[in-house]
Amino acid sequence: MVGFNPLRIVLMGLVLVLILFPAAPGTELKFTWPQILPTLIAPVLTPLVFFGLLLDLIMAPILLSQYQEAVRRRYRWVIITNIVLLFLLVLRWYPFFTE
Repeated sequence: MVGFNPLRIVLMGLVLVLILFPAAPGTELKFTWPQILPTLIAPVLTPLVFFGLLLDLIMAPILLSQYQEAVRRRYRWVIITNIVLLFLLVLRWYPFFTE
């Protein structure tokens, strides 16, 4: 993965899990163990992860300006990856949060 650091990899992995398993609009909350993940935990984590990606997207250009070309290439990939993941996250969760 083009030199992403471990925290960024965990953040992107969490985003991918949230993209792959969105909650259906109008889903009833369930508080038993396996059902609590898609009905309560995922909808709560989605805005937090969204703003975490936005923060990473804001910080990457700042870091981009401080380094040589080899490291700049890595931060350009970070910016592109964050934009794509943000778009996909909003696209998958939009129906849930607008209902």
